[in-house]
Amino acid sequence: MTGGAERGSVEVRDIAPGDVPAVAALHRRMFPDYFLSHMGQRFLECFYREFVLWAENCATVADLEGQVVGFVAGSADSANLYRRLYRRRFLTIGGLVVARFFADGYVRRHVFRRLPHVGLAIRSLFTRRSRRPPGTPDPDSGEPLACLLSIAVSPEHRGRGIAEQMVDQFCGQLRGCGAREVLLSARPENKRAIAFYKKSGWTLSEVKPNGVYFTRSLER
Repeated sequence: MTGGAERGSVEVRDIAPGDVPAVAALHRRMFPDYFLSHMGQRFLECFYREFVLWAENCATVADLEGQVVGFVAGSADSANLYRRLYRRRFLTIGGLVVARFFADGYVRRHVFRRLPHVGLAIRSLFTRRSRRPPGTPDPDSGEPLACLLSIAVSPEHRGRGIAEQMVDQFCGQLRGCGAREVLLSARPENKRAIAFYKKSGWTLSEVKPNGVYFTRSLER
């Protein structure tokens, strides 16, 4: 859905360069206890800028009279998203990680859980992008490439079907990239998100102590 939104209505559209700071700020607001939020605004802007630059990284926003009130972001090639991010911004991200390590106790306590990403960042300097078809397993993680990585709607704008509209448009973007299936995960304690996925076309695929996993077919 693009353009022509009536006053007071929400327009769901593809992310634009000018949306990146607002999306990063909304991420920090909605996920205050997540690792990426503790990495700070600048780190998140580096991350979400990847969804503007590359076609296989898909994102939609919900725009209410120029204000971003929701977003969905993911990729048809999630492994390459991180490889390219780390390869292009290795020094910037490395500096941010070191700074946040000393400034934020949460980062210090959880940084060792991110060691697989450290390894991926180092390998990204010496490897080129692979050309696997979207949706095929990644050799590093073994997981499907197409993933929904983050979704948020500001609390004051919930209950209007915004999340469903954004997810539908996001899945259409992935389909256009050739992906056949998309994966997501939610924290077990996030009952609201789990209930939303169950009622909106996602299939429960696995439950682990640290995550509840869903898939959704993109084939018509």
